[in-house]
Amino acid sequence: MDFNHVIVVRLQNGGKRLEVASIMPRVVADVQVSGQHAKTIFRINDTKDGLVLFSRDLRNGKSYRTEMTFSDLKDKKGFAFPVVQPDGSLEEKQYTLERIVAAN
Repeated sequence: MDFNHVIVVRLQNGGKRLEVASIMPRVVADVQVSGQHAKTIFRINDTKDGLVLFSRDLRNGKSYRTEMTFSDLKDKKGFAFPVVQPDGSLEEKQYTLERIVAAN
């Protein structure tokens, strides 16, 4: 694995830092309800120029997926996205961009 080109996106949510690295997806939330799993996952896209956000809504049988470029993220300074809660429901959470770190 080549660590020379790792990208880390540092986000803030409620005073807590969340880091998303290009070497593996970040599981933001993972719950099991009635034998079914629901997750919220953030990852850096394959071209390493943006974030892919994914959540599964068990209650309504839906999935949510959003992709944004780093340029858009820098311009907007953050985003809101539905995150899986312990009971399997989704709650929209606000994330603020702290910084994007690229190791070259």
